[in-house]
Amino acid sequence: GRMGVNVNVTLPEGAVLAASDTVFVLARNADSDSRMPIAVVRRRGDELPLQITLDDRNSMAGQQLSATTAVVVSVQVSPSGRPGEANATWLAQSAPIKPALDGQVVSLQLQPK
Repeated sequence: GRMGVNVNVTLPEGAVLAASDTVFVLARNADSDSRMPIAVVRRRGDELPLQITLDDRNSMAGQQLSATTAVVVSVQVSPSGRPGEANATWLAQSAPIKPALDGQVVSLQLQPK
């Protein structure tokens, strides 16, 4: 097993994303003010609903998700393909969650920004 977080991402009933939209699933250190994600996965809008695992395989910038006490998971839908809440049309964010062996599960429903 691996230390990580399993993320289920859904849309409200009846909502559809464009295939060309980029969906960013980000994990940030819950104990840090840094906006820099420690892990990120990119998907396409037409792949929702999504089930993905964030763990050390998606970690960025030499940071280990498994070494983090708690993370906040956020989802951003970006029509332009650029990350950042300013570019997003839909957003979701979790409460702080502790990475667990074989993944703690967090379910997030996107909301229009």
